[in-house]
Amino acid sequence: MKKPLKFALISGSSLIILFVAGLVTLFVMFPPEKIKDMAVVGLEEALGREISVESVSFSIFPAIGVSLSGVEVADTERETFTSQRPFIRFERFLISISVRSIFKGYPEITSVILDAPQIVIEVDEEGAFNFDDLKVLAEADTTGEVVEAEEPVMLPVPITLRRLSINRGELQYLDSKDDINVTIASLDQNVTLSIDNELRNIVSTGTLLLDDISVKTAEIPTPLSDLNFTFKHNLTLNLVEGTVDIEEIRLSLQKLYFTMSGTISDIEGDPELDLAINSEPFDIKDILAEIPVEILPDKAKLTASGTAQLNVAIKGVLKEEQPLPLKGNLTFNDGLIRYVDLPQSISNINSKINFTENTLEVLQTGFNFGTNPVELEVTIVDFERPQVDGFLKGKLDLSDVKDMMELPPGAALSGIVNADVSVKGEADPEDPSKLDLNGRVDLENLSIKWPPLLKPAVINGEFTLTSTAIGEKLSATIGRSSFDMEAEITDYLSLVLPDSEKEFNRPKIVFALNSPLLDVDELLPPQEGEPEESGEAGAPMIAPLPGIDMYGTVKAGKIIFDGLEMDDLNVDVTVVNDKADITMRTGFAGGRISNVLNADISNVENISFNNRLNVDQIQINDLMRGFGDFIEPTTALNRELKNIQEALYGSITVAANLSSSGGTPEQLTDNLSGNAEVKVTDGRISNALVLERMSGALERFIEIDDVNFRRLSASLRLDKGNMIFDDLQILSDYGDWAASGTVGLDTELDMKVSNRLSERASRSVLSVQNTGRDALKNLLSGTALSSATNILDDVGIPSDAQGRVTVKMDLGGNLSDPKVAFAGFGEGSAPAQQQQPRPSVRERATEQIQQTVDQKREQLEERLEREKRRAEEQVRQKAREQREAVEEQKQVIEEKRRDVEEDIRERGAEKLRRLF
Repeated sequence: MKKPLKFALISGSSLIILFVAGLVTLFVMFPPEKIKDMAVVGLEEALGREISVESVSFSIFPAIGVSLSGVEVADTERETFTSQRPFIRFERFLISISVRSIFKGYPEITSVILDAPQIVIEVDEEGAFNFDDLKVLAEADTTGEVVEAEEPVMLPVPITLRRLSINRGELQYLDSKDDINVTIASLDQNVTLSIDNELRNIVSTGTLLLDDISVKTAEIPTPLSDLNFTFKHNLTLNLVEGTVDIEEIRLSLQKLYFTMSGTISDIEGDPELDLAINSEPFDIKDILAEIPVEILPDKAKLTASGTAQLNVAIKGVLKEEQPLPLKGNLTFNDGLIRYVDLPQSISNINSKINFTENTLEVLQTGFNFGTNPVELEVTIVDFERPQVDGFLKGKLDLSDVKDMMELPPGAALSGIVNADVSVKGEADPEDPSKLDLNGRVDLENLSIKWPPLLKPAVINGEFTLTSTAIGEKLSATIGRSSFDMEAEITDYLSLVLPDSEKEFNRPKIVFALNSPLLDVDELLPPQEGEPEESGEAGAPMIAPLPGIDMYGTVKAGKIIFDGLEMDDLNVDVTVVNDKADITMRTGFAGGRISNVLNADISNVENISFNNRLNVDQIQINDLMRGFGDFIEPTTALNRELKNIQEALYGSITVAANLSSSGGTPEQLTDNLSGNAEVKVTDGRISNALVLERMSGALERFIEIDDVNFRRLSASLRLDKGNMIFDDLQILSDYGDWAASGTVGLDTELDMKVSNRLSERASRSVLSVQNTGRDALKNLLSGTALSSATNILDDVGIPSDAQGRVTVKMDLGGNLSDPKVAFAGFGEGSAPAQQQQPRPSVRERATEQIQQTVDQKREQLEERLEREKRRAEEQVRQKAREQREAVEEQKQVIEEKRRDVEEDIRERGAEKLRRLF
């Protein structure tokens, strides 16, 4: 026994001596500097980058180890990268193998340590990485050929890695393309790994800690900081069978904690997963506290509480281009959200959400907004062609939410809104009709006070909603006004999806509004200032609701607007295929108005219409005051027409038929055509410049101020916006007027006017003519009829059977500055006059003188009275500084009257002396 023992000792000693000798020889043959050079050359060849190493150390016992210090790998030399730092740098890299484990035949790597590594990953503006040009990556690029191993890969001996450590690491990611900057200031990792020689039992445990993470992007200019992430694992791999047994993987992000366990098989083919991922219950207020203020600027105004928990199971085969086979749920319990700017908190938030890779169920979801409960449930199946089944129920007191809305000063909301909406079917964006939508919203005493409404509106009623129709049935009271309204729009989907390839039925609106009284003056404040003129010339027309059919009625017992009352209003609206028929009938100012509009709005660039208007026995002043603002001041003629309410009075009857076409208001005006019959009875013309200029031609015979007429009638045509008068007649106390001609859009006048003077005025003319042409010429001198004096020398002034003289005039210029020219006298019946017995010279002279004196006295007295009234009216309207001028004018008139009377007396006396 001694010899074998001695042999063993000698053999063992010899092996030790040989091993030590070998190590000494190895140390002598490969000193640190030589190992350094060999390592640098090898690494530079593999990476294709310049590498520097400060020092290399080599240890033999109790572990064989190699330590590299101050290692730097240069960054890429491409000009598109801006970083001046090395690609990789670390203070020390150490790998050591237990000597004892070598003798046992089971090599054990005692430690692999990487101290203070610094890694910079950079992306240039083109999206390239700074490591794309590493040589080792280029050589690893495959050509697409798959090489199958003929035999299982095996290690000659099992290997154990007792410790893999990364200490005080730092990683920086710079992305110039997407403007992203991520910095991990502290990276620590510890891993233990054991590998059997058959690669059937590879066990790995460890921890990865990323701390002090900072993120800066274009959307987040102020970096998010103080983020942390922890990853712990304990798993077993079988590379031969391709399985992974995950005993536990634990992940934490701030205060969110998740654990995962399970198995993965067939990792080289289509992996089959059987995993469970569960979160610990987390408090919502803790999550809110972890959200950086850069992401949620109003974080200080927000308070939240409650708990939530996530559970996910992943079970099935994972295949390319197929969703992850998962199933899970997310629950919220006793949630509360309070926001400073909200008048009420959202409380009692409870919900359970189930989901798979292709379904979503929101179940048992409810919350209270203040005291208002809301319930919600929805199920969605097949995300590619979603099948939806859900409902929403809620009750809302508007008094609780009024502070949430930015209302104008003086506005207020109150009342109750109840909503009950359900939905079921396929949610197809191209065809929403596949979705069966049913809902109802009830309004209870909804009170709205909203400028410019002078009084609040109280509304009760309901809205209904389906996939094909939206309906409403409302009643409203505003002050003493009230109305009921029913409306429904069907087949509205083409309005929601106007660009859809699917053809929908044409939308249709049916409505009916009924009101016993609508007092608009009580609802809205009166308009201040002058109405604005029309907008930019050539602006396109906006057709009412093109593409929608309409059937509706509006009925009102009485409407009050701007002090005007309309009784028994009836409006019927029919629009089919963009052809509109609108009929309106109403009582106004003791008469009736009816209007029938037929319009074709199918082409908004060329709208055409025909309009039939009838006005029956309405005071024209009331008519213009009530409806004059509808005459747009787009032309000079329209502006003058708006002033007619200050010049024309009487009871008017109109029958007009007008038509036009065009794409702008200007085109419609220019193309306007049609005809009209106008009658005005028991009227008056006052303050009309045209009348003043024409009456000036007759001022030596009669003094015309305001014309009172028994009847005014006109037949006129419109041709491209111009008014053509075929026959205009006025039967007045100053004579019978007749006119024909044109009034243009620019107010240019081209008319023939005649006045068959009254019998009194005609007697004045004819009596002077009978006593002497010179006196008549003198009477006509200075008037617009002065050109008629030459006619007197030839034939005298003709008169008709009633002894009335007709004066003809040409009217030109424009409405702002009319021009009057004498155009002759009308035909008379002089022989009939000559057959009458002639009085004696003395009788004729006396009658003539007395008649002339009386006539002039009456005219002067009438003139004085009118001038007096006019002066008094002007005095009231003008400032005090004009009163002296008015008094002087009155004195001049008085002196003129005395001079005229004196002149008449002298001429009469002279005539008497000549006769006798």
